[in-house]
Amino acid sequence: MATKLKDLLIEMFEDETPKINKYEVIESVAEYSNIGKQLYSTSNIMEIAEGLVKMAESAHNHILSETDDWFDKVSINRNMKSLQKMVSEFKKTSTEHNSTGQRLVALYEDIGSILNRYYEIKEAHEDGEHEPMKGDKDEYQQFFMGALKKFGVSEPDQLPDDKKKEFYNYVDANWSGDKESDSD
Repeated sequence: MATKLKDLLIEMFEDETPKINKYEVIESVAEYSNIGKQLYSTSNIMEIAEGLVKMAESAHNHILSETDDWFDKVSINRNMKSLQKMVSEFKKTSTEHNSTGQRLVALYEDIGSILNRYYEIKEAHEDGEHEPMKGDKDEYQQFFMGALKKFGVSEPDQLPDDKKKEFYNYVDANWSGDKESDSD
C-alpha cells in the first residue's frame, strides 16, 4: 500500500509535459520548405512600386494635356499633388517592406539550417509535392490519424464523398510502406 501511495504522490507532482505526436512534428518540420517557397514567391514589391510611380507620372501628364479649362487644371493639380504624395509614401513603405523581406528570408534560412540538424526537411519539388513518408504499420497508423486530424475528422466515414477522394489521394501521395514498391 505504501508504494501505491508513493506512486500516486510522484504521479501528482510530476511535471506534466505535453504529449507530442512525434510523427506530426516530423511531418510539419519536413514541410518547412513550403514556407520558404511562399516566402520566396512573394512578388517583388520594389518592382510594383516603380511601376506605380511611372503609372502615376504618366496619368498626371496625360490628364493635364487633356484639360483645357484653367479651373479644371487647378483642381487636377491639387489631386495629382495628393496622388504624388501617396505614391511617394507607397514607394517609401515598399523600400521598408523589401528590407524586412530580406531579413525574413535570412531568418528563415537560419531557422532551416538549425532544424535540418535534427530533422529531415524535404526539398519541395516544382509542383510543391514531396517524397512520400515511409514506415511500418504503427507509423502508418500514426500518419493516417494525423491525416484525419488534418482533414478535421476522426474517421474517414465522416468525410463527404468529394473530400474522401482528396483524403485518400493525400494519403497515397504522402505515404509509402517499407515493403511497397513502385512496380505494383
